Amino acid sequence: MILTFKLKLKIKNGLLPVLINELYKADCEVTMLSTSNEENNFVSCEITLNNSDDVKFLKLISLLKSSGDKFREVIYENMLENYINNGLLKIKPSFEIATDNDYSIKLMGIYNYIQMPDVIMNKKPRNEKNAGMISSLKKNERNIDMYDINISKQIDSIVMNLFTGINAFPLTVNYDVIDDFIKVLKSIEDGFSAIRFHTVSDGNDPDFYSQVYDELLIPVLSRTYDELPVIILSSILKILKLNKLKFDDCNIGFIGINSGVMRLTSNLKKLGALRVLGYDDDEKTMMYFEKTGGLATTCENILSNSDIVILVKECKIESLYASIRPGLLIISILKNSKLNDEIAALKSCRHFHRGEINDHGIIFPGLLQAMIENNITKMSDEIMVETASIISKYNYETEKSIDTYRKVHEQIWLLFK
Repeated sequence: MILTFKLKLKIKNGLLPVLINELYKADCEVTMLSTSNEENNFVSCEITLNNSDDVKFLKLISLLKSSGDKFREVIYENMLENYINNGLLKIKPSFEIATDNDYSIKLMGIYNYIQMPDVIMNKKPRNEKNAGMISSLKKNERNIDMYDINISKQIDSIVMNLFTGINAFPLTVNYDVIDDFIKVLKSIEDGFSAIRFHTVSDGNDPDFYSQVYDELLIPVLSRTYDELPVIILSSILKILKLNKLKFDDCNIGFIGINSGVMRLTSNLKKLGALRVLGYDDDEKTMMYFEKTGGLATTCENILSNSDIVILVKECKIESLYASIRPGLLIISILKNSKLNDEIAALKSCRHFHRGEINDHGIIFPGLLQAMIENNITKMSDEIMVETASIISKYNYETEKSIDTYRKVHEQIWLLFK
């Protein structure tokens, strides 16, 4: 991961080349450098730099601070941390409020307008540019640290607005039973043109989504149930093409199961996969998996008998390296980069593909906008498969391009026509 830092210090006159050399030895890429205010033979220096090795960077800071005869007043800021601390989202009106009349006639005028009898209005206004970015916690999970989830929701809200102009509002819903969750969603759906579930406590039960989707009258998309199957299937399609294989040549195994994996399993069977094997630490999840056409088994059996293995959860995989048969094709959506590197380095691993798990920006803005414009409340399996086919043609996991994302969104939009 590349981090951006702003480094400020005072440097002894004539030693700037020494500093630059130390920066590059620490794998720092300098993007901006300025100097000013020479005082007592020391010059104030401000540097913006990128660095992908935090250990080397901290050693560099320690070195600079310990060299008082050369460098003084060494301080640094993590720019990404600053962005988070300042809040990632900013609320502003869609029209200018620059005068007293703007405030009283436009802003307060809207407030008075919506309270008029319906007969005065041409039609009831719809919030066509608003969407809910929702996560949920069940009662027994409220001790979970939501920090990462809340930041991720804000990022996805920014992505949604960047590509569609839709304002996505991050919300967290606490509930005890699914009926309570549905009641909350029903109470807020009039304020939105669509809802996207970012992180939901679904108990790995695919029936959870059918219950919720059937109750809502606006388009709904889920990061786990709708988007994750697209991410994984696009990776499978890439590996099949790269290795000149077909679905009916392959046994496919999942280590770690959730509702998205279960949805994908039923579709892999339709696409012709010989067998779909799966393992999860939770026995109830294994039972749900078998209902979708999968074969619940052990990790050892999956690694020994599958042609393609998808790592969804860690499930103590480190202790199973010896079970990986030579020539295995592996797709990983694990967040543990160290574990991914270890698996990719195994001689028995014929091909290792890192599926993108953090950035769904290539998928959901185009999907959700198309669903809103065509008044489609849920993504069908057919759209899921076709979207995966489109995305499989791009190396978006390693090549981030806003223009590419826009092209993909346009192609997804055409699927609904």
